Amino acid sequence: MKKSHEKNLRLQSARSKADCFLHVPKTGGSGIGQFFGKLSKEIGRERVPTKFNHPWMAEEIVKLFPEIKIHLVIRDPIERIVSGFLSRMRMGRPRRNHIWSTEEAVAYAFFSDPQQLLAALVSDDERQKSAALFAFKGIRHLKWNYVYYFQSPDYLDQIGKNVGIVREIDDTLSFVREICALCGADPAIAESTYAKVHVSKVSSRSVTEQMDQAELARVREALEPEYAIYRRLQAIAQRQTAS
Repeated sequence: MKKSHEKNLRLQSARSKADCFLHVPKTGGSGIGQFFGKLSKEIGRERVPTKFNHPWMAEEIVKLFPEIKIHLVIRDPIERIVSGFLSRMRMGRPRRNHIWSTEEAVAYAFFSDPQQLLAALVSDDERQKSAALFAFKGIRHLKWNYVYYFQSPDYLDQIGKNVGIVREIDDTLSFVREICALCGADPAIAESTYAKVHVSKVSSRSVTEQMDQAELARVREALEPEYAIYRRLQAIAQRQTAS
């Protein structure tokens, strides 16, 4: 087992293993993690879901805990990429201070903003495209994507019984309320205790709105494996909210 996994399990040893929260980067997970800490003090750690950090894949979680429910928040892939790029560009500051890896340093020497990266991904220039592919593999918040966590829509179907609450990032407060109910806690705790953290001054949507729509369409096509999984997760969320 990876050392990061061992540390995560050790720190979360008292938490429930019937339910977990999978922290996909740039989906509001830092605020949810802080809320879980406060909720643990209110109702006891053993009733609060385990929080699995970025490096965990769904397959690893299910292999260790075959009956576990995986709860998560989702976000449009391009918006998540923009947010992840900007977060790692500032090394997680001001809340964190994780210096660049060698691969990240190379990527940021080549790309100074997310628009450049996305444009290079669909460029006819082989040098630009190669640099973009390198950046997607080297920047940690970009390499930890939906394909990393869930492989494909077919794999999501295979682990359907393990997929718990799924909500869009705009519905994070609803997500937190539902987690409270799942834990047997008063959902009203969410309103008084949950708060967003690690919020960028630059809106991801404001960045994508500045991009040419035809170019955005090409980017979505290039990211189709990501969008295929995202659409399947959206469908799960929609079924849950409709029931």
